[in-house]
Amino acid sequence: MRQVLIVVSLFCLSFICKGQVKDNQDYLKASKLYIVDGIPVPKEKIKQDDILIIQTVSGKKLSEGIYDIRPDLDSVIVIVTKQSATKQYQIKLSAFSREYESYLKGHNNKDDDIQYIVHSDPLEKQEVLNFLYKLPPEKIIGVTFTERPGPNGTGTQKTVIIETKVGE
Repeated sequence: MRQVLIVVSLFCLSFICKGQVKDNQDYLKASKLYIVDGIPVPKEKIKQDDILIIQTVSGKKLSEGIYDIRPDLDSVIVIVTKQSATKQYQIKLSAFSREYESYLKGHNNKDDDIQYIVHSDPLEKQEVLNFLYKLPPEKIIGVTFTERPGPNGTGTQKTVIIETKVGE
């Protein structure tokens, strides 16, 4: 049930973003439209260090997508920030594990000290964000969050084990 809710939530988010784009007329008049995490922003407000994914939507994809808001646009620059991607994968994984969700709530959504493991393979810190953001929720079978004392009584070790469908 929680998996269905996350998919429905992401679907609804796309409609909310479309409404926010239409309501923000100042940025719509610019020669290029920049959409950052679903919201139009001026180019000078974009911080390069925050960008995880940047893509140009043009042609048929533009006219069929949620960015079909101005007929004179040739393309729209769509940016996903690291903060948004982190929030999205945390919501996605929380749909599968109440323990993980509870941990995040108790730690202001900070997950820097969590080791993420997919099919018994630990993800490197630099892989976590990109991999988990792009992992489709329908491929996730289960998520297990564990927290146990660290070696020699130093802190705790936090682990998220993600089981996914393979070979599809």
